[in-house]
Amino acid sequence: MNNKRLCPECKQFLEITTRNCPCGWQESKNFNLVKSDPFCKYTSAGKRCQKVGGICSSPYSTSGPWYCIDHWRTI
Repeated sequence: MNNKRLCPECKQFLEITTRNCPCGWQESKNFNLVKSDPFCKYTSAGKRCQKVGGICSSPYSTSGPWYCIDHWRTI
């Protein structure tokens, strides 16, 4: 039986009952809609960047991952 699912933002494996991910994604309580986190996904030493992310590697993505201009240059 499969008791894992993928995070729609970062594609990490999550427990089937988990409603959020360390990357910042969380499932909305209203009708199970996906709510995207607007902040930069860059993490260093366990701390996440607090700037708003506005750049994504895919021109067609609506769910990210999003990075701020400073961290976009480093990936």
